[in-house]
Amino acid sequence: VCSSDLFKGVIKYQGSVRIDGRLDGEVHAEGTLYLGEQAVITAKITAQTVISKGQVTGNITAREKIQLLAPAVMDGAVFTPSLLIEEGVQFNGTLEMNKTPPPEQGPQTFKLPSEKENESLIPA
Repeated sequence: VCSSDLFKGVIKYQGSVRIDGRLDGEVHAEGTLYLGEQAVITAKITAQTVISKGQVTGNITAREKIQLLAPAVMDGAVFTPSLLIEEGVQFNGTLEMNKTPPPEQGPQTFKLPSEKENESLIPA
């Protein structure tokens, strides 16, 4: 549980957690993330389930479902197979509903050609 102080960084956890304060960074969860009415989150969120009454700026990827309950404010992209938006919620962003979440964007790696492949590129 985060209080009213600002937490900056990456949170990784298993199980359920509730945030009622300010967070700037990333949240990676293997369970349910509850965001209380006082939560002000600027982050990339990945979780099994996200239930929010707070303010989120960033992208949310939920493997199971997302519930946005009044007076929640969501500014960003949402990726989930199941979404509930209660009357009174402000949703400004995009929604993609797939059975499988998008792959995590990690560092890009490129294969360099071998010397033998390079030899064929050099004119004789």
